[in-house]
Amino acid sequence: MSRKEELFKMVRLLRSQADAMNGRDAKQAFQKMADYYQHEAEQLLERPVPQIVRRRKQARFTKSAA
Repeated sequence: MSRKEELFKMVRLLRSQADAMNGRDAKQAFQKMADYYQHEAEQLLERPVPQIVRRRKQARFTKSAA
């Protein structure tokens, strides 16, 4: 499982826990944590693929095609 997938899994878990809470303070704390993890996951979605990863993939494809 990728880091991005783990973060989104945490978001779902924390949001479901927040929904199950009765106390307002606890509910807000879980929602705040979920917001934090969602923000982290969204940043990973926006981050470009590093050059070194792209080069390795291109090299692998050109070697097998040759």
